[in-house]
Amino acid sequence: MPTSPIPPVPPRHHSRTAALVGASAALTLVVAVAITLVYVVSEDEGPAGQAAQISLAPSTSPAEESPEPAAPSPSPEFDPDEFEIPAGYLGVRSLGALTREPDGFEEYAGPAEATQVSVDAHTYNYQTHDGWMSSVSVGVFDANGVVLDTDDLEGTAEAALEAWAHSSAFEQVSGMTIEWVDTQLLPVDGKTGAMTAAMLRWDPGDHTQDTSEAVQLILVEIDETTAWIGLASVTESHFDSHYEAATFALINTTFAI
Repeated sequence: MPTSPIPPVPPRHHSRTAALVGASAALTLVVAVAITLVYVVSEDEGPAGQAAQISLAPSTSPAEESPEPAAPSPSPEFDPDEFEIPAGYLGVRSLGALTREPDGFEEYAGPAEATQVSVDAHTYNYQTHDGWMSSVSVGVFDANGVVLDTDDLEGTAEAALEAWAHSSAFEQVSGMTIEWVDTQLLPVDGKTGAMTAAMLRWDPGDHTQDTSEAVQLILVEIDETTAWIGLASVTESHFDSHYEAATFALINTTFAI
């Protein structure tokens, strides 16, 4: 949660002033076995007398019109220098990866920038009036202090999420805790992937009325030394309107390699 940009890493969202299929004439209903979080509100605790309870459930994406062009087909002759990222997508050029832009999010940093856990990264965000924002970021896995273990993708995913949570992204909050929801393997465009989901919580402070954030991180194995990473981080106040779209986009990423 830095208060100002720290190039080339885009600032995260907690001080936050500075942090998939073709188109048709009709809307297309896309159904995927997507692991998402369901947000259930009670009246027990939290900023407005509310507590967030999250659980795993399959999700169906709302009908929506896909932008052109369609995502690329895998090719053994993939050339990253010729790979283009079309409007409406987040892209990782070196991996030929395209992720549909979630509704309501806008381009923030990249492509070919860096985050706390990736390089060749592309980040979109959704910002509110108080300067805080939710974000979706994709890139090539490169988390400081975390070694990619393709024999234990789940463990690597958890370690990457934890490293991110304890990075400068959240340096302005106190009392940070991680409530793990679930970690499991799942396929992403025919490749082996691992998803981990968690709720981050912190003590009330002056920066925002939010005191929690839902996070989904996905790792997709490209080879023994390389992985694609996608991370959706959605604040408490944005959850109902933006979490499903953000996580659905990550799970439906496509690869040209």
